[in-house]
Amino acid sequence: MSFRKYIRRNIYKWHRVTSLLVAVPVLLWTISGFLHPVMGALKPEVKNSRLPATTIDTSAITISLKEALQQNGIDSLQNFRIVKLYRGFYFQVWQKGLDSLTYLNCESGNVLTNGDQHYAAYLAQRYLWEENGTGKNDNHDHGKLTASLSSGASVDVRSGPVKPNTKVVSTKRLTKFTDHYKASNKLLPVYEVAFNREDSIRLYIDTKADRLSLASDEKKRWFTNFFSLTHSWSFLNGLGKTKAVLLGTFSLLCLLSSVFGFAVYNIMKPKKKSSTQSKRWHRVLGNIFLLTTLLYAFSGAWHAFAKLPARALLSLEKQNISSADVDLNLQELLTNLSPDEKLSNVSVAQVNGELYWQVVYKKEKTVAKKYIATKTGAVLKNGDAAYAASLAAAFKGAEQADIVATSAVSSFNHRYSMMNKRLPVVENKFEDGDAVFVETATGEIAALTKPADEAERFSFSNLHMHHYWEMWLGKAAGKAAKNTVLIASTLGLLLLALTGIIIYLRKRFLNAKKASQIS
Repeated sequence: MSFRKYIRRNIYKWHRVTSLLVAVPVLLWTISGFLHPVMGALKPEVKNSRLPATTIDTSAITISLKEALQQNGIDSLQNFRIVKLYRGFYFQVWQKGLDSLTYLNCESGNVLTNGDQHYAAYLAQRYLWEENGTGKNDNHDHGKLTASLSSGASVDVRSGPVKPNTKVVSTKRLTKFTDHYKASNKLLPVYEVAFNREDSIRLYIDTKADRLSLASDEKKRWFTNFFSLTHSWSFLNGLGKTKAVLLGTFSLLCLLSSVFGFAVYNIMKPKKKSSTQSKRWHRVLGNIFLLTTLLYAFSGAWHAFAKLPARALLSLEKQNISSADVDLNLQELLTNLSPDEKLSNVSVAQVNGELYWQVVYKKEKTVAKKYIATKTGAVLKNGDAAYAASLAAAFKGAEQADIVATSAVSSFNHRYSMMNKRLPVVENKFEDGDAVFVETATGEIAALTKPADEAERFSFSNLHMHHYWEMWLGKAAGKAAKNTVLIASTLGLLLLALTGIIIYLRKRFLNAKKASQIS
């Protein structure tokens, strides 16, 4: 028997068997895939997705950082920032070995008890209701709370200034991912701030970067759990790497089933009118959605199998800095800024063994950084790139000379997707093809991509999620086009699977009927 005849004789059976094997997975994937862009449009009601940079009133800072640290017996730190909490300013101090950040009042030097909780609740309220993120709503009547915060006393965060239905009911620190705050959110630790609203909204706040990691209401939590079960198969999480193998295998079976079906109906068999309406629909839908089916299956399989190799943790041990070395003189620092540059924040950065003040400033509508040597006051040229390169090389265990290109990334793209969460970052490209993305604002490693990872991420972003529309048409029009393609293609695949199941069940019913007549 020739190979062609062998294929012709068996290909329908192969199509039927592979289709039956992937029938349930395809139904789960298409239903959840169809709902994904639909539910994505039903976002929780939050006023702001980001907050504007704060302008620091240096006249309100009457104690130096060094004095505040000494007053509280803090001999070393990993970093610090100056943050505004209601009407007051605080030194936000990052210390090794402590579960949360320490807040020292910039007037008295006193420690604010549960300061990280207070700050998380304050940020969450601003994200939830502050008009245009302007900070103008800070002037609500909260004198009693402000006085308590200034004294460093313990205060119930639920007593803060609120608008109707935005009262904080709980603030909980998360150090690991949960059923509601999944690993796809990347950022830890965060605070889960729950509000007294009908939608039971929760905001997840990263206090180190004043960042909203996730806003989740009842609808979003329901869909997140539903999508996790039906699309990502979270019910198999206990199987470890086996889950990725199963997802990849079923994706490949889906791809084979599509190829076999196309060959059956268009190549191997004479083109004749199908005997039933379900067969005609199945053939038409199979031809229309062949390409998208192959793209979904191929990119899905690649994405699943790409999770099998062990991944290094994206963390870099931060060095301790002696409190004696952070003798911050704000007035002297301001001499490095021009009159139209307004101080927004200051922290410390170690670049090639030297300490620098990382000065964040606002100039009209832009936010930028300067790196000023703590000892000499000299400004480091291309400081952000130099700092990122030093962190990237330390993370890789490589030399900075191995970095062949450094570039700022201010928006997500197919090389650095929104799944990485952090922006802005600096990309450091190494000779071996690896790229290390560094968030200089926090000194964190945002992502590590290898050449193979880059190809896989491009595949998943464009072949599976169709983000190429946003690159072609821009964010707004591209997102609408992308969602239209996702909804149409997943609905088409759902109908394709359902017509296939109807054909199979009808055949089983007719065979059973014939058997009963014979007997």
